[in-house]
Amino acid sequence: MAVKVLKYSILSLILSVVIPSYSQTAKDAVSYLQLINEQYQDIEKQMWDYTSTMAHSKSAKRVEKKRIDLINEVRKSIISVSNMRGFDNDYSLRDSVVSFLTLEFNVLNNDFSKIVDLEEVAEESYDLMEAFLLAQEKANEKLEIASEIMENQYKAFASKYGVNLVSGQNKISIKLKRSSEVLKYYNQVYLIFFKAFKQELYLMDALKRNDINAIEQNRNALITVSDEGIASLGVLRHFEGDNSINAACNKMLAFYKSEAESKIPILADFLLLAEEYEKMTKKMEAKGRMSPTNEEIKNYNDVLNKYNKGVNRFNETNNALNSKRNSNINLWNNSVGLFMERHIPSR
Repeated sequence: MAVKVLKYSILSLILSVVIPSYSQTAKDAVSYLQLINEQYQDIEKQMWDYTSTMAHSKSAKRVEKKRIDLINEVRKSIISVSNMRGFDNDYSLRDSVVSFLTLEFNVLNNDFSKIVDLEEVAEESYDLMEAFLLAQEKANEKLEIASEIMENQYKAFASKYGVNLVSGQNKISIKLKRSSEVLKYYNQVYLIFFKAFKQELYLMDALKRNDINAIEQNRNALITVSDEGIASLGVLRHFEGDNSINAACNKMLAFYKSEAESKIPILADFLLLAEEYEKMTKKMEAKGRMSPTNEEIKNYNDVLNKYNKGVNRFNETNNALNSKRNSNINLWNNSVGLFMERHIPSR
């Protein structure tokens, strides 16, 4: 199985406020802003916990629990901010914050609930996997747009009441932004990997069914998908000089291409030979007491010899493919795990 990492990001709006001099009104405005900012601190911690868990945990239940914890934290903040008074009878900022938190709650509770459902079927096809990742991107876009609107409300409020704002990012904000960049890059590589990974599964299914036409069709498709993937990786910039998952994916695609071009024909030829041998055996058995001719015996023995040799070659080829496939899959999975450890801290 391929390693799957969910993608989630959110713009952090924790603001550092610096005021060289201010009136009493400005001082009160700063306190008001700081009171609102406090509502984000626990949300940000929960957000990081959720993001880190998604990047490093293979337990779907654990990831889902973190999402529920985050939803509950946002719900608490909505109640808290809604109960705040307006500043000097000005409710614009408070209401904007409530609107943003409500949207965030809806995205986490509704959009991401649908995303969780999509995840359950995402591996069934490339199109479903692409839809799964696209749904996450769309959910993030909603939050980013709402964040920009709310940040403008912050600035408007500060300007109105004489507060100088200096926007800054705390450690968690930086981690969240970093994680978003890492996962966005990974998803690009993962889709390239998954498309070929899935295509090979179709090919293996055709082999299992001894469907020669489907084997040839899926073999050619795997060559095409592998070539396209290798070309896409060639123009994809490395992540801050880290080429590990790009290289692991490239090696996987090279295996798929080689398998489809030079090894699958060996397996397919044997299936044809096995079919011929089975037909000839049944024909010989059908003769019953009638003695086969010398020519029939010679032809049967020739096919039998080819079949015996073919069995050995088929097994050797198949075993070698299984070994190389497992090796490359392990390399991919290990590379992804190490990539996440290097670029997304677990704490």
